[in-house]
Amino acid sequence: MRCWRRLLLNENRIPEALNYARHAVEVAPSAETHRNLGIVLMQADKVEEAIREFNRALEIKPDMADAHCRLGIVLQREGKLEEAVTHYQQAVASGP
Repeated sequence: MRCWRRLLLNENRIPEALNYARHAVEVAPSAETHRNLGIVLMQADKVEEAIREFNRALEIKPDMADAHCRLGIVLQREGKLEEAVTHYQQAVASGP
């Protein structure tokens, strides 16, 4: 599933990637599918929704380094530096 999301994003087909990622969450909700939806939402500049999806991924899998890192990126872009640093630190502590 990740390959299709990547392919669509690489071709700048964000609306299609968004539909695909939302469908994946509906049919197979997991930390990974929520994280993937968050990634697409970041690309679509839907910041609040992206934050919500990364948090959902972390509720399911609190040690998911990639979700912490991406959440940190979004929070940093929003000027929420202390929160961003916390998530960066958790990403490093969680490992790859």
